[in-house]
Amino acid sequence: MIETRRFEVPNRYRHLERLYVRYASWDLTQVHLLDERTDRVLCRLFPQDKARNANGTRRPLEPLGTPPQVADRGAIKAAAGIAPLLAHLIAQQAATGLPPAYLPKDDLPNDEGEPS
Repeated sequence: MIETRRFEVPNRYRHLERLYVRYASWDLTQVHLLDERTDRVLCRLFPQDKARNANGTRRPLEPLGTPPQVADRGAIKAAAGIAPLLAHLIAQQAATGLPPAYLPKDDLPNDEGEPS
């Protein structure tokens, strides 16, 4: 409510707890909703149409967030073989004739203090 006049906030901004508006006190025909961080105009706000609001017909609201889609376990297939890019990189490394660039090594000591 701005100076005893109600304005309609678009549905897509209904999640905002605090609204930042800009208007001239002598001209309430130009009221704008702002982004508080960037001070950018998000949209224009229009006065509430009391006659249309009183008829009681309401459009259903979409949920604020869409629930995550649960994938069907039967539709997921295990990947067969090796990934194409990895296969290409392995073939490229093998073509050089050099040993692998990294050889994993188990340097963690076992219970006796010796490397396993």
